[in-house]
Amino acid sequence: MTNPSGIPADESPIRDVNRDSRFAIGHFPKDARWLFGAVALLSLLVYLPSVFYDFVWDDHRLVKSNSFLDQTNPREIFTRGFAYNPEFGKNEELIPYYRPLTVLSFFLERKEWNLSPAGYHLTNVILHSLAVFLVCLLLFRLFGSAPGAAVAGLFFGMNPAINSAVVWISGRNYLLAMVLLLLAVWLLLQDLKAEPLYASVLGTSLLLALLAHEAALVVVPLLLLWIVLNRRTFRPVVSWVIAILLVLGGYLLLRLAIARIPFPTSILADARHQPLLLLNVYGEQVLRLLVPFGQHVIYRAGPLSRPSVDTALGIAFLLVPIGLALWRRSAPATLGAAWLILFLLPSGNAMLLGPAGRTLYLAAPGMLMLVLAAGDRPHATSHRLRAWLLTLWAGYAAACGVCTVRRNPVWRNEFTLFQTIVKETPDAPGARLNLGNALQERGQTESAIGQYRAAICLQPDYADPRTRLAFLLLGQNELAGAIEQFRAVVRLEPNSAEARNDLALTLKKDGQLDSAIVEYQVALSIEPESETTLTNLGSVYLAQGDYRSATSLFEAALRMSPGFEPARVSLIKAQERAGLADSTRLPGK
Repeated sequence: MTNPSGIPADESPIRDVNRDSRFAIGHFPKDARWLFGAVALLSLLVYLPSVFYDFVWDDHRLVKSNSFLDQTNPREIFTRGFAYNPEFGKNEELIPYYRPLTVLSFFLERKEWNLSPAGYHLTNVILHSLAVFLVCLLLFRLFGSAPGAAVAGLFFGMNPAINSAVVWISGRNYLLAMVLLLLAVWLLLQDLKAEPLYASVLGTSLLLALLAHEAALVVVPLLLLWIVLNRRTFRPVVSWVIAILLVLGGYLLLRLAIARIPFPTSILADARHQPLLLLNVYGEQVLRLLVPFGQHVIYRAGPLSRPSVDTALGIAFLLVPIGLALWRRSAPATLGAAWLILFLLPSGNAMLLGPAGRTLYLAAPGMLMLVLAAGDRPHATSHRLRAWLLTLWAGYAAACGVCTVRRNPVWRNEFTLFQTIVKETPDAPGARLNLGNALQERGQTESAIGQYRAAICLQPDYADPRTRLAFLLLGQNELAGAIEQFRAVVRLEPNSAEARNDLALTLKKDGQLDSAIVEYQVALSIEPESETTLTNLGSVYLAQGDYRSATSLFEAALRMSPGFEPARVSLIKAQERAGLADSTRLPGK
C-alpha cells in the first residue's frame, strides 16, 4: 500500500501513528494487556523484598528525621523546597529543588506508616510496576508489537542500572515523574480530537510530573516536537502549543513566584568550566544502561579536561540516535533520540552527587524507543528472525533480573550500603564518612575511627570526618587528638560558631581555660545572640572562680531565652558558690 506520494506507507517521512485505528484507546488485544500486566508483576516481584529494607542515606533527612512532615499541611508543602527540614538548619532551603508532589507523598505516608520504612518501600515498588506497565503501553502504541513492547518493558523493569530509584525511598521523585510523564505522552498519542477529556488529563499529568521532579521539563519540548511532527492530527496546532505552554507557566508560577525556588545553575557551570564532563558522563551512563552488569552505587568523576574512551562513547551515543532518527524518518525514532539525549546529556553533574541509576531511570524509555525503531521494518525482516531476536532480548532481560535480585540487598541498611560503596569506590571520602557513621551506630568505635581517618587522608580539607573523629576521641578521653581535629575544623570553617564551641569545650575539659575563653568569645562575635555560647563561656569563668563574670553571662542567656534550663542551673550554681544563694533573686522566680 502506498500513500499519494508513491512512498510505501511504512517508509513515509513521518509515520502518523495517530491515524492507525489499531492504536485507538482500548483497541488492542486483551492478551496484550495480560502480557503487559505479567511483565509489571514480574518487576514488582523482583523488588518486593525491599519492603524489609531500612531508611538509608537521604531517607533520614527527607522522611525519618523530618519533623516538617508532622507539622505541615498540603498547602504549605507547595511553598517549600524539596530539602526543607527545620532540623538541618536554614541552609537546606538553599538547595534549588522544588518537588512538592514528592514531599506530599511522604506527608501522606507519614500519617499512614509513621516511621515504618516498609510502607514507603511498598509505594516505590508499586509505582515502578505501574511505570513498567505504562512503558509497555507506550511502546505498543508507537510500534504496534505486543511481544516487542513486552520484552522492552521487561528489560526496563529488570534493569539493575536503575534499581536505586526503586529500592531507595528517596528515589520516589523519579518514580512519580516517570509514571506521570508516561501517562502524559501516552495520552498525547491517542485520538484526542475524539476524546477532549484526555487533553485535560494530559495537562494535569504533565503539571504533576513537573511538581515531582524538575527533570520533567525535558518532556515539554518533546511534546511540542511531537505535535509539530504530527500537526495534521493536532488541529489547530497553535491551540495545543498554547495549552502546553500554559501548563509550563503554571509550574513556573508555583516555583518562582510562590515557593521562590530558583533553578539549579550547576549544569551551565559544568558545561562552561568542565566542557567534557557532561559528554563523558553521558557516554558512561548510556553504556551502563545497555550493559547493566558490574554496577556501582556511585561513580567518581572521570577525565574532565582531556578526551578519553568515555568521550568517544559519548560522541557515538549522540551520533547513533540522531543518525537513526534521520535514517528512519519516523516520529517514534525522533522521539526516542530526543528523549534519551535530552534526559541524559544535561544530567552529568547529578550522577556525581549520589546513586548513579536515578537519571537513567527517566532516560530508559528513550533508549527502548530507539531499539524498537531500529528493528521496526516488518517487511524487511522475517517473522522467524524477529522471534529469535525478541527471545534473545528476553533472555538478556532475565539475566538482568537475576543481577537486580542479587544487587538489591546492598540497600538493606546503611551498613550494607556504605560498606558496598567503600568496596566499589575506595577513593570516595564521603563513602568512608558514611560507613564510619554506620559503624558508630553499631558500636564499632575503633572501626569507625579507622574510616574517619581514611576519609581525612583522601580529602584533608573535609571537615565532617574530622568533627566525627574528634568527638569519638573525646569520648575515649584522648583530648590531645580531639583538640587537634577540632583545631583543623576551625581552620577549615573559621566562621562556624559551632566549630568554635566544640573546640572550646574540649580545651576546657583539658584545663586550657584561657584558650577556651578565646574560642567562645570568637564564637560570640560570629553569633552574638547565642544563649548556648553565653552559657558555655560563663561555665569557663565559673571554673576560674570569676563568679561575677559567670553570673552576668548566665543572666544574659536567660534574658535572651528565659526557659533555657542549662543557664538557669548554672546561674544557681554560680550564686551558691559566691555565697548568694537567694533563690528569690533568680530571673523568672
